[in-house]
Amino acid sequence: MPKFINESIRESLDEITEMDVIIPNDHEMLINGTVYIAPSELQCELINNQRIRLYEGEKVHHVSPSVDIAMLSARSSPSHLFTGIILTGMGNDGAEGIVHIKKIGGTTIAQNEETSIIFGMPKEAIDSGMVDFVLSPESIRNKLIQLFG
Repeated sequence: MPKFINESIRESLDEITEMDVIIPNDHEMLINGTVYIAPSELQCELINNQRIRLYEGEKVHHVSPSVDIAMLSARSSPSHLFTGIILTGMGNDGAEGIVHIKKIGGTTIAQNEETSIIFGMPKEAIDSGMVDFVLSPESIRNKLIQLFG
């Protein structure tokens, strides 16, 4: 997404959730119950499942940030529970990440076609065979509450 809408998306999400929604800084510590929005034009990955690393890098699947880069940086750990979610979007970014999240024991979710404006990314994730749930955004919310209540 273009840089000029990062803050408006953050504000919109912050208004509809009880969780804090932030655009992180490089090397920021992850805090449970916080939603992090990767800033435009920077790749985002996890360092030891505890910190966010932001860097200028080549586009992956024609995008930066790439959700695949973020998801592929998650490391299996008995003290971390992962949920990979792919929402409406164009292309195949996220499909490889969904496979990785599933392989490290995480739960995987994709937005359903009926509620997707563009069904490319969710469809590619579903086609990987590694998606546990295909749901509407409201049902995704309910599933997250059920899983992490």
